[in-house]
Amino acid sequence: MNIQPPKIKLIKLNDNMFNGKHPNNINEGFTREGVMIYPPTIGEAFWLESFHTSVVTKIVSDDTFQTLNSTYRIIKL
Repeated sequence: MNIQPPKIKLIKLNDNMFNGKHPNNINEGFTREGVMIYPPTIGEAFWLESFHTSVVTKIVSDDTFQTLNSTYRIIKL
């Protein structure tokens, strides 16, 4: 049996540091779809194929996590 990693949509809910002027233009409302290989883990960046967040600092719920500067939600597709 071949189990495929889940395809997800990652949505940036809040910009907790840059006040809407993120240096990489990853502002509130930013979305990216891709395959989630590993769930968010405190102390590590969250990777979604070729995109990654800053280090995860808090797991808020099963589908929401915070990084050094942002809050994200994961929606399984």
